[in-house]
Amino acid sequence: MKAFISYSHKDGHYLDLLVKHLALLKREKLIDEWTDNAIEAGGNIHSEIDTNLSGADLFIALLSPDYMNSNYCYEIEFEKAQQLKEQGKLKIIPIVVEDCDWGSSPFAKMKALPKDGKAIATWSNENTAMLDVIQNIRKMVGNNVNSEQTDILSTKNVKVTRDYKVQKDFDSIQKTEFLEEGFRMLREKLNDNLLEIQYIDGIVAKKLKDTDKEFECILVNRNKIQSEATLSLTSSLDKDKNNRKLYRYTFTDYFVGYDIVGGDDAISTQSFSLEFDDYEMYWKSQDYALGLGVRMNQDEKLRINDIVERCWNDWLHAIGINY
Repeated sequence: MKAFISYSHKDGHYLDLLVKHLALLKREKLIDEWTDNAIEAGGNIHSEIDTNLSGADLFIALLSPDYMNSNYCYEIEFEKAQQLKEQGKLKIIPIVVEDCDWGSSPFAKMKALPKDGKAIATWSNENTAMLDVIQNIRKMVGNNVNSEQTDILSTKNVKVTRDYKVQKDFDSIQKTEFLEEGFRMLREKLNDNLLEIQYIDGIVAKKLKDTDKEFECILVNRNKIQSEATLSLTSSLDKDKNNRKLYRYTFTDYFVGYDIVGGDDAISTQSFSLEFDDYEMYWKSQDYALGLGVRMNQDEKLRINDIVERCWNDWLHAIGINY
């Protein structure tokens, strides 16, 4: 199978790592990768990329902030790959190499590698992460070879018209990793928002805690008298916070949440439990009804981006800012 690798040149390290791990598949003649490094001096870059992408069986995208920021990678190469995928001519394999907002893009509809779409950069060993990627690619190319040998329809001749869902179960390790990743993304996105908001005159933030298990920050609007609010993130990762309000009212082993306090007054308390169905894990908010404890919102399936927006909006509103 011919694999077209789409990547930002700023992620050359991850391209080199992928090519090394593909070596055995290449020796077995199961895959043949192509990148723009194959274009010779004087060659027509756009023409050669278009030709090789049109003839590819696999489109491998190395996702990162630089990839999402690249107009050529995202708006030209990926756009054409989606058209070819809709025609049943190739498959798209997203490989998350650096944390980025790929979950809000069309890539979110595809199974991302490595396991659970956890960015390679966040693994303790990059080779272990890339091995998981290669093992999944091996299954794909191996199945394709077997199909062609037994005259079963190949993907070149099939147009996929249905969004198939495969039932699965989730063990405690997967749930814990989903929780850890969710809390990490929540912290990172709030930190990004803090950098943005401090460009406004009179808005000051001071972080008190920022770890894998804790985040606490004071946000002050000096344009308004006595207008400040402290945000505290919490989760079931931190077992030492049993006196927290969220622990008293949350009846689940996996959750994230936040408290917003202005002075000595509680302004907002929100908790989001990890839930799952036969196909995926997601978050649900838990509303606090006076005297009734926790009441689950049954109809929603939230992502971390949704939780960030709720938290950020509540926090800003507490100090007199809207957007």
